[in-house]
Amino acid sequence: MDTVVVFTSKDIDTIFAEGGSGDWVANKDRLAKCTYIVAVANAHSNWSKHPQEKHAHAFIIGKITGIFESASNPGRVVIQFDEYASIDTPNAWASQRNPVRYTDLSELGIDPGALDWQPFPADKIKEIDATKPLTIEEAKLGLAKKLGVTPDCIEITIQA
Repeated sequence: MDTVVVFTSKDIDTIFAEGGSGDWVANKDRLAKCTYIVAVANAHSNWSKHPQEKHAHAFIIGKITGIFESASNPGRVVIQFDEYASIDTPNAWASQRNPVRYTDLSELGIDPGALDWQPFPADKIKEIDATKPLTIEEAKLGLAKKLGVTPDCIEITIQA
């Protein structure tokens, strides 16, 4: 599955302001395998800026570049993309309860080669820290592999 579809009340201006589409409870391993994000309008929420007649229409597709932890909602993620195209695909949401689903772009009938891709506003792209937390043992194993020695040759000292 190459696409994550999100059902959102947020419009494109809000997505730009937040540096991507969020704040989602999503499977990070599955997201890592996705190439595209498709946002579908939820015009029925109280704070939606989407017109009622555009409810369940896919309105934007983005090329995913990464995810980052939401600053305002710990445990949730923002999906970042560096290129996007405006689309208008009706009936793109089949009334699932979960606002995040995984599919293939072909199932949605969207041809990425036929779209007018635009750059995500550069001043809104957030730097993602891809460094994952390590245990001391994981650090020793990684350093040993990099240096071509056994892990018992590595000593790590932490000064606080």
